[in-house]
Amino acid sequence: MSNPTNTFWTKTGNFLLPIAIIACAIAIAFWLIETKPEAQQKPQKKFSTIVEVQQVERGPEHIYIEARGVVGPSKRITITTQITGKILHLDPNFQPGGFLKKDAVMARIDPRDYQFILQQRQAELKSSRSELVLETGNQLVALKELELLGEPVSAEEKHLMLRGPQLKKLHNNLNSDQARYDQAKLNLARTKIRAPFNGTVDSLSSDIGSLVTNGTGLASFTGTDEFWIQLQYR
Repeated sequence: MSNPTNTFWTKTGNFLLPIAIIACAIAIAFWLIETKPEAQQKPQKKFSTIVEVQQVERGPEHIYIEARGVVGPSKRITITTQITGKILHLDPNFQPGGFLKKDAVMARIDPRDYQFILQQRQAELKSSRSELVLETGNQLVALKELELLGEPVSAEEKHLMLRGPQLKKLHNNLNSDQARYDQAKLNLARTKIRAPFNGTVDSLSSDIGSLVTNGTGLASFTGTDEFWIQLQYR
């Protein structure tokens, strides 16, 4: 038969032993935390980059690029007409492969209709100027009559008596006739089609005797003063 006293201490020991072990483990952990070494912060070292300074000198430099490319013109246009008429003359060089200098007359369109229109516009312009001069004289006469009248008149009555509306109308007619004359003069100048820049003719689409209208393409024209090179680097 077992001793009750021994049984009591055995149970008590079995209960207290794990608690004692846990308490010891906690105590050791606290001790390790409290006694751990503290890392000392070292001052940060500054590193300097060694550089060499040179005085920059301005001067020409030659850069060589080894590459392949395609040469193309900087200007390529289609020569078109701005008026209607029949082509009477073409420059001998106005043909595929031909070279023409800037402002050279490439083609001539029949100018007779435009010369006749210009003469009409010039006559109309002269007539408008004469009418304006005559009306200016009439205004001076009306002004003298108004002064001799010696009676006060309103601004509107004065404007009418001095022929203001007639004078304004003639000024408008003169401006209109001047614009029509300038347009006729410009159209006559457009009967001569000039080269816009130095270049060669790529292709020709009209010939002597062709009837052209505003916007008709005459030829493809390529400039020869400047070229672009599109490089392809290896």
